Amino acid sequence: MASGEKTKEFRLTGGARFGMMNASWPFASLKVDGERLEISASIMGRYVFRPGDIVSIEPYGIIPVIGRGIRIKHRVKNYREKVIFWSFKKPEDVIGEIGNTGFVYGPASAGMAPGPDPEMAAERRRKSGFPVKVPYAVAVVVIWNMLFAFDFIRSAGTGMENMKPGIGVISALVFLLLASALLLVSERFGRLVMKKGRDIGEIKSFLYFIILVSAFMIMSFTCMFRFSN
Repeated sequence: MASGEKTKEFRLTGGARFGMMNASWPFASLKVDGERLEISASIMGRYVFRPGDIVSIEPYGIIPVIGRGIRIKHRVKNYREKVIFWSFKKPEDVIGEIGNTGFVYGPASAGMAPGPDPEMAAERRRKSGFPVKVPYAVAVVVIWNMLFAFDFIRSAGTGMENMKPGIGVISALVFLLLASALLLVSERFGRLVMKKGRDIGEIKSFLYFIILVSAFMIMSFTCMFRFSN
């Protein structure tokens, strides 16, 4: 761990991997202070660690520059074993910044291994895992598929080569865009959709990405649809 002037808090935007699930940049964030380390990964959830939870923090890399980060080796039983935070910053610098917050882990935290903590356990249950209520997620997927399938049903019998995006695909994209926008602008709707103890801020960057991609695809497919008729 790096020495030097301590900072109150360290934040960094990047990507994350929990087990086999991966969130690319910029859909994850790292937040560290002297008491806790959090990795939030949009719809994948948020992992919260106390100093005594962490065995070591090590540089981790697959591809130079674009595929490097830090790996958190921990002792939290209900978390995925592989916890990685990706960023464009050198892993050694990230580890140094973590140390500068006063967050003490690994051998330096000898005797700090956490005992039972019902409050922390409850927080972990709230913050880990998929943050959106399952019925809402299922409803979105079902409506999306129904609208998306309309064009394929309409084109049935004409051959795969004649299938092209039409009103069904455009409607599905509009639905996805509006559902994402509503979550951003309506606090009441957000409370209905998010699980207890979770907030829209966890998935805000993901929602903006969905809106941007949906808007681009709507414009593209609308132009294709018009020119083909």
